[in-house]
Amino acid sequence: MNQTQKGAVYGLILTAVLLFIPLFDFIESKIQISMLVKQLILIPWIVLMIGPVWLIERKKNKAPFDERDKQICIRAALAALVVLFLAGITAYTVILFWFESFTLKSKHLPVLIYGTLSAFIFLLSIGVLVQYCHCPRERSRP
Repeated sequence: MNQTQKGAVYGLILTAVLLFIPLFDFIESKIQISMLVKQLILIPWIVLMIGPVWLIERKKNKAPFDERDKQICIRAALAALVVLFLAGITAYTVILFWFESFTLKSKHLPVLIYGTLSAFIFLLSIGVLVQYCHCPRERSRP
């Protein structure tokens, strides 16, 4: 597993950890949580945020980021942007025709941005991993 694949796996972990923040905030707003429980949740959360970066960076012999890795990352980023764009257009159209009275308020904007950035990280990571699984290695021509 090269550095790009490890980064993509970390992107999946990061997405899960980032989506835990609003979930924890929602749970905390419904139930009063003691400081001890918050600290018991915070410690594994920090380990999940920092641990994979340390594991990725600790190895001495890193494979270089070559042209193939660059092309895979570019294709994955373009695919993620296209999927997000199409999902946004679809959501806008559905809201426009089914919920005519819906208005986008300023309190919705941070949730929209946070969700979009989390979805981009997730889609980019999935795109990179799928390409490494399905793209055959470039064969040199004789």
